[in-house]
Parts: sequence; C-alpha cells; structure tokens
Amino acid sequence: MKNKEIYFACKAINYRTSSNEWDGNRTLVVYIDWSLKKGRLCCKVISDKPLEKKANEIGSNIKEILKELELTIY
Repeated sequence: MKNKEIYFACKAINYRTSSNEWDGNRTLVVYIDWSLKKGRLCCKVISDKPLEKKANEIGSNIKEILKELELTIY
C-alpha cells in the first residue's frame, strides 16, 4: 500500500451511574479483566486481544463481582 495513510481510533465505554448503563455493546481493543481472588477485587489490563470482547460481557462480569462483594455501583 504505497502512499496510503492509515488511521486507527478507539472509543471508550462510559458508565453512567445515575442510569446504570454504558454507551453500548461496542467491541473493545483494550479491556480490564476483573476477577475475585481470595475475596479481593483484582484486575489485569488486556491489550493483546483486540476486538475479542464486547462491553456487555466485561460490564456484566464486574457487576456480578460487585454484587458478590455486596457493593452497589449506583
């Protein structure tokens, strides 16, 4: 591809606590893998699996973890 400019842009997913929702079920280039280990909230930044996960999957996971910890997010 000679003389071609390529641009790459990523959008964030914004969570709105007042309405308990996020922007939509976009695919994610980078995401946080949330987990519970021995009752503690842990996270790992995943940047080597672009577009494999969607916002609903990640959002649902963290909501379930917070529910298990008896924490509310709104």
